[in-house]
Amino acid sequence: MEVFIVIIVLAVLAAIILPIIFVARKKNKTPKQLGQQGEEWVISILGEDVPNEKYTINNLTIVSDGKSSQIDHIVITKVGIFLIETKNYSGRIYGRLNRRQWTQVLANGKVKNSFYNPTMQSNTHMYRLKRVLGNFAKNDCFIQIVVFPKAELMIEPIANVGDMQNLIRIYNTPRQLIFSIDEINGIYNKLIELKNNPQVSDEEHIQNICKTQQDIAYNICPRCRKELVLRNGQFGSFYGCKGYPYCKFKKQV
Repeated sequence: MEVFIVIIVLAVLAAIILPIIFVARKKNKTPKQLGQQGEEWVISILGEDVPNEKYTINNLTIVSDGKSSQIDHIVITKVGIFLIETKNYSGRIYGRLNRRQWTQVLANGKVKNSFYNPTMQSNTHMYRLKRVLGNFAKNDCFIQIVVFPKAELMIEPIANVGDMQNLIRIYNTPRQLIFSIDEINGIYNKLIELKNNPQVSDEEHIQNICKTQQDIAYNICPRCRKELVLRNGQFGSFYGCKGYPYCKFKKQV
């Protein structure tokens, strides 16, 4: 299934909101608080739910095959299901879409921090959400978006780069209708039931993340738990899931 990944820099939003936020919240923030702040910015763009047209679900944790994923925002529309991952990093972000680790550069290059490629993280979210939705998940129904509210992106290659207005235009881009009103209501009801009755606690979700990292280190696919085998591709060698093409998880050598 072809996946459409959009990475957006919310420059306009940052220019409007950041000065206000900075004055009101000048104290140092924990990583969790910074993440929540970035999610609040995106929520303000998504707006209120519109019955029968668009549903927004924020901070949903889903479980599939004993593994959990926490999705920042899900927007259910007639043209597809938008999966939005928010990364509230500052500085410059370097990386490639096919590389497992990206790098945050701060203080004119004096500080460098590595973090997991959020597009790959979004791929895992999509895989698990597809399994949770079952028959509701149609081909090409997912639109994945990774949002960096404050960072300057130096990603290669990149599908699309824009500002806050691009995030809004994504919803208005002419696309073929995929879901009926009854179907988007069905999807929403299924997911909101999971949100209201979580299958795992926050502590259990963190434990699942640690277990996932351990599986990857031992060449076990974190999605379907099949073996990761060495393969050769366009960009060189990599470890791919033995369950391909059903499972397309990859690990950088």
